[in-house]
Parts: sequence; C-alpha cells; structure tokens
Amino acid sequence: MNTRQVTVPAASSVDLAAPNAAPVLEVNISADLALVDVMHDGRMVRIMRNQDQDHSTNPEYTKTSRKCPPFCIQPSELAPGVKTIAELEVLQHLKKVSDGDASMLVIDSRTPAWVEKGIIPGTVNIPWDTLVFAGGIGENEPIVRSRICAGLGFLGIELDEKHNAANEDVISAVAGRVAVRVMRTNEELTIARSVCRVLDLGAST
Repeated sequence: MNTRQVTVPAASSVDLAAPNAAPVLEVNISADLALVDVMHDGRMVRIMRNQDQDHSTNPEYTKTSRKCPPFCIQPSELAPGVKTIAELEVLQHLKKVSDGDASMLVIDSRTPAWVEKGIIPGTVNIPWDTLVFAGGIGENEPIVRSRICAGLGFLGIELDEKHNAANEDVISAVAGRVAVRVMRTNEELTIARSVCRVLDLGAST
C-alpha cells in the first residue's frame, strides 16, 4: 500500500489507500480519542499523534523570543463575537464535514509558502499573500492600519511605518512575507453599480 506522510502541528496524517482497522496506540489524541479519519482531496486521511515519544519539535518552531510588535502574545478572544476553539474542537468539525455535514466549512487560510510546509487534512485551503486596505478608513488612517497589522506578525505581515504614514500604495516592509497595499476605492461608484445590478437597471459605468 502506497502512503504519503505529511506533518501537522503535534500530530501526523497518513493517506490510506484502503480502510484500515484502527491501530492500538500508545500516544492518543485524548483519553477517549485515538485518531480521526477524514476525507481530503478525495482520499481518506488518518490524523493521529506522532507515536515516537522521543520526537522533538521542528527547530523552525522552537523560537521563544521574537520582537514584539509584530510577534506579540494575543488574547484568547480575538474580538467580540469571535469564538476561539482548540485542537479537539477543530478535529470534531473536520470529522463532521468529512461525514457530510454541509452546514460548516473548515478553512485553512495561510500564505502559500506556509502551506507548503504542512497541511491540515480535511480543510479548504484559501492561500493568500497580500493584505489590502481600502475605503475611507483603509485608505486614510495610518494609525488604524498600524494597529491592525501589529497583531498579525505571526502571519508574516510587517509594515514599513514611513510608507504607511505617507499613505503610499505599498506599505509593507521589505522583509515581510506578505505584501500590504493601500487600494484607492470609489465607494460611491461601487454602491451605485450594486444598486443598478440589484434593481436590474441595466449596465452601469
């Protein structure tokens, strides 16, 4: 049987060419959950903890001190109304989606270079490498843009504060992995076009 092993945080996943009986594991996900099988790109993938108890973290993820901002400690509640969930809840959602629950979608949104290092089986990947600020506040408020980006350093976002203060088109630092742009937007024209489309008033310019 041909299998392909890929790594995800604190776990591993294996493509299954055919259904397998669940193995007896020494390192389970939780006390009552050994592993999770999910569909990914049309193949069944098994998610389980790494069974090598001498295994250590990838050196790329072992840094304990980086400049803040942008690499700052974040609150568990990112914003009012935004619920934070942990690994077990993510696995539960992945299993429900894999079993046919169409009421939810698990999205893995990271930069392409980050996704190449490891995937989350069962998710829909929406890669991105650009952050765009638009509209009145997005175009004209350097302080707001700076505050938003201050908490996004872990995504590879880093501002050039001089370019940001000057409202330039590109305000990301050269060392940043994600481009940050300011896009000029004609909001009134966009609203007018949307109204014409909804009311079926024909083509608009």
